[in-house]
Amino acid sequence: MKRKLLTIFLTALMCVLFIKISAANADEINSGNDNLNTNLTSDLNNGNTTESNTEEGNNTTDSSDKNTNSESDKKDNTQSEKKKKDNKKYQKLYKQAKKELGKRYRYGATGSKSFDCSGFTKYVYKKALNKKLPRTAAQQYKHAKKISKSERKSGDLVFFGSSKHNITHVGLYIGDGKMIDAQNRGVVVENVSAPWWNAVGYSRPYKFN
Repeated sequence: MKRKLLTIFLTALMCVLFIKISAANADEINSGNDNLNTNLTSDLNNGNTTESNTEEGNNTTDSSDKNTNSESDKKDNTQSEKKKKDNKKYQKLYKQAKKELGKRYRYGATGSKSFDCSGFTKYVYKKALNKKLPRTAAQQYKHAKKISKSERKSGDLVFFGSSKHNITHVGLYIGDGKMIDAQNRGVVVENVSAPWWNAVGYSRPYKFN
């Protein structure tokens, strides 16, 4: 009888212990799940925040790029307009010089029916661009910006003589090694490197570009 009661008591005690252990394990599992859910929620929130920050950063970068491109385009347009304006000014000078082709040469003449060399350059610059040049070839060289042969551009002046200190002739450079000048045959187009001329310098009385 005692052994039977002892067996029943031990069985009941083991059932109680099993129930307590099962309850403890269930609490740990629930706690683990809660922690996992919390971590997942946190990671998702962090991911959303990072994605949001990345999008904001991209938007800021795009906006900055657009502003930079806009400023660059504006600058390019300004430079393009300036080049067009400067080219129009040169074309005005060139057309005026061509208009005088064929007119006769006369020493000391400054237009409009006849010219000497410096009288011609002085006349076309004044007529086309309202730019006043000195009277003689030597003075026109002396009072303008000096440039080298490699820097010469259409609209510059080219000077001739025995040296830079003894200038006797001037012409209007029109590109491709040619100039318009007033010489013994009148106002003509000719090569700068003609055998009867000795080019000694160039000047830029007007900056076209």
